[in-house]
Amino acid sequence: MSDINVIGVCSDRPQSGKDTFTNLLRAKIPNAIHKAFATELKKDLFDFIRQKYGWNSFMLTPGQKEIVRDLWIGYGKSRKKQDPLYWAKIVSNEMLSYDKDTIFIISDVRYIEEYQHFKDIYSNSFILVEIHKSDA
Repeated sequence: MSDINVIGVCSDRPQSGKDTFTNLLRAKIPNAIHKAFATELKKDLFDFIRQKYGWNSFMLTPGQKEIVRDLWIGYGKSRKKQDPLYWAKIVSNEMLSYDKDTIFIISDVRYIEEYQHFKDIYSNSFILVEIHKSDA
């Protein structure tokens, strides 16, 4: 088993480069599995967005993303009000189906309870990388 099995990526603000960092990391660790709470959210709203807008949630243009962004945010927050670990539990439960030596990169750890959830499960095999976007 590797020393690190789960790498969480967080940031102090949106559009900071979390996905860019994740992609660079995946290039260095080709067998790593990328997980994201946002992917689960998009799955949940896939049929609704397809029906109401005629769009595929996973193949949106930047303009289309801007149109549905508030919907995603509102839905994500409402689920977190129901259970602060709602998204983290979905992802961690999916991770159980993989081999124990699998390396995961979770690209959108945003809240302390999400961090603590994965730290509790993976202990010293979990690290958090914080991305800071400069204003320059």
